[in-house]
Amino acid sequence: MEFDLGKVLKSKFAKRVARAARTTAILGAGGSLLGYLSLVHRAELGDATSFYLDFNVDEVVVKNKTDSEGQSAFKKLMGNGKKTMTLLAFREAIEKAKNDPRCSSLVLRSSGTSENKWLSGEISATSTMQEVRSALAGFAGAKPAYAAFSTFGELGTSNGLQAFTLASVCRVSISPSGHMSIPGYSSRAPFFRDLLDKWGIEFYIVKRNQYKNALNNLTERGYTRAHREATEHLLGSIFEQCVRDISDSLGMAPAMVKKQVDKGVLTAREAKECGLIHDIAWCSEVMDRAAMEARKAAAPLKAKADRELTSKELDKYRVPLPKYADAIKARATLDRLHSIPGEMWRKLGRSLNPGKEEEGAVALLTLNGPILNGSSGGSKSIDSSKTVRLLRKAGSMKKVKAVVLRVNSPGGSVVGSDEIHHAISELEASGKRVVISMGDVCASGGYYISAPASKIFAMPGTLTGSIGVIMGKLNFQGFLSDLGVRMDPGRNFGKNAGLMSQTMAYTRAQTKQINHLIDDVYLEFLSKVSSGRGLSMKMAKKVANGRVWTGEDAYRLGLVDALGGLEDAIRASKEVAGLGENAKVVRVKEETSFFRDFGQALKGVVSGEALLDYAVSSLFGYDVGVMRELESQVNGRPAMLEPAFLF
Repeated sequence: MEFDLGKVLKSKFAKRVARAARTTAILGAGGSLLGYLSLVHRAELGDATSFYLDFNVDEVVVKNKTDSEGQSAFKKLMGNGKKTMTLLAFREAIEKAKNDPRCSSLVLRSSGTSENKWLSGEISATSTMQEVRSALAGFAGAKPAYAAFSTFGELGTSNGLQAFTLASVCRVSISPSGHMSIPGYSSRAPFFRDLLDKWGIEFYIVKRNQYKNALNNLTERGYTRAHREATEHLLGSIFEQCVRDISDSLGMAPAMVKKQVDKGVLTAREAKECGLIHDIAWCSEVMDRAAMEARKAAAPLKAKADRELTSKELDKYRVPLPKYADAIKARATLDRLHSIPGEMWRKLGRSLNPGKEEEGAVALLTLNGPILNGSSGGSKSIDSSKTVRLLRKAGSMKKVKAVVLRVNSPGGSVVGSDEIHHAISELEASGKRVVISMGDVCASGGYYISAPASKIFAMPGTLTGSIGVIMGKLNFQGFLSDLGVRMDPGRNFGKNAGLMSQTMAYTRAQTKQINHLIDDVYLEFLSKVSSGRGLSMKMAKKVANGRVWTGEDAYRLGLVDALGGLEDAIRASKEVAGLGENAKVVRVKEETSFFRDFGQALKGVVSGEALLDYAVSSLFGYDVGVMRELESQVNGRPAMLEPAFLF
C-alpha cells in the first residue's frame, strides 16, 4: 500500500493534532504570562505603597531550622493551619523590612498563648528566642516596633519571662485585663527509685562522669550534689541572660528588674507604674495606631485632613509577615528569571575562557534531632548514613568552598556520631572549611560531631557540652516474679548471650567489661574534643564530666569560638573560605515525597511512638526534663527502655 503524506496531513486527525498543538502553545504562553504577572504582583505586595509589618506569634511558628524546602504535599496537607517560617526566612524578612521604605513600623502581637516553644518558658528553647529577638532589635533600632500582648502569662498560670524578654526590644503594651506573670525559673524533679524498688525493678547504669545526670531520676532518691549544681547553674545562667536583655532594652538596672520579677505576678497597671511596660492598650488599638502611621507616611496631607477610617480600611495598611516573606521569595524568583540571559552569556564566556575561576559558594545543611546509627528513614532524627551521604555530596560540589552545619541535637548513638564526625573531618582535610551553628540544644553527640569544625557558633542560651557517655538497662525479673511470671532460662550459646536481657542482672565480669568499654568511649570523646578544639587533655577533662553548659559558659571555657546565630556562622564561613560577602548559599538536602511521609506517619501511629513520647513528657515535666530532654530519647523511645551506649 502506497503511503501518501499529503493525504495524511490533510486528514481530520492531522487537523485535530494541529489545533491541539496550537491551543497548547497558546495556553502555555498564556499560563507563563499569568504566572509571571502573579510573581510581579506578589513581589510588589499588590497595591501596598505603605504598610506596617504584622508579626502574630499565635499564627506564625518560627522553627529552629534553616529551610523548609522539600516539604512534601503530605506534610502541608497535615498542617494545623499555622504559618511556618524557618529562622533564616524570618531573619531575612525582618532585615528586608527594616530597609524597605514602604514599611513604616512592625507590630509583634500575641494573645499570650503561642505554639512557639521559645515563648512558653522552656529554657531548652531559649536560643531560638534570642535569635528572633536579635532580628527584632535590629529592626527596632531603625524603625518603630510595637509589642501588643494580651497578657504575659494569665493569672500566673504560665511563665511569661521569655515572652517578655522577646517583647522588651519593642514598645510594650498589654491589655487592661492582662498580667505580667514573670516568676523566673525553678527546678523541682521527681525521682522514682523508691517506686521502682517497690515494684522490684532494678536499673543498671554506667556513665562518665558525675554530671551525666540524664537517668538520675530512675537511679537516685533525690538530687545528687553534681546534678543539683549543674541544673541550678543552667537555670541561673538563662535567668541572668533574660534579666540582662530586659535591663538593656528598658534602661533599667538589673537589680530593679529582679525586684519586679520577685513580685511574681503584676497587674497591667502595676507593670506600667514600675516601668516594665509602656502602655495599657488593646491589641486592636496598637494595630490601628500603626496603620494610621503607615497611612500618614504614604500621604501625609491627606491623612491629616481625612475622616476617621474604619477597621476594614485600616487593615489595608497591614501586611502579615508570611505574606511579606512570600513577596521576598517572589522577588528572588523574578531576579533569577531576569538573570537567565546574562547567565547564559557568562557560561558562554567561561567555556571560551576556561582558565577563569568561578565564584565559590557556601553549602548549608540542617542536622536536627537525636543521632541514630544507620538510616531509620525518619524525618525527626539525624541518620548517620544519610548525613554522611549529604556531607560527601557537599564535598563533591566544586563551587562549594565552605559548609555551614546547623546542628540542633541532644546526642544519641556513639557509632552514628563517630561516622558523622569522620565525614566532617574529611571535609576539613579536603580544604573545605566547616562552620557549626548550634541551635537550642547541641549537646553530647551533638557536640561530638561539632568538635572538628573550623569554627563553632552558639547563642548565649544554647545548651551544649555534656561531654560524656551513658548506658543503662532495666531488669524486670523481680517485677515479673511478683506478678507470678516465672522466667525459665534456656541454654546460652555464648557465655554473655544474656548481656542485654531485661530479665537478667549483670554478672561481675559483665559489669567490668562494660566499664572497660565505656572508659574507652569516653577517652575517645575527650581525645576528639581536645584535638578539635585545641585544648589540652587536662582542660578537656575539666570541662567534660558529662556537664551541660550554656553557650555563654561554653564560650568562656573555649568549647565554642564565638557567640552568634546562623547568619553570623554563614558570614564567618565566607571569611574563612576567602569568599566575598555576596557568595551564594546553597542548601544540601534530600527531597521528600507525599507517600514516604505518609508511610512514616502511619508507622508512628501503629507503633504508638507519639503516645509514648507524650506519656514520658507528662511523667517527667518540662522543668525536670531540661536534662532528660538532652539525652533520653532515641528514635522516639526513651533510652531507659532500650539498652544502648549513648552520648
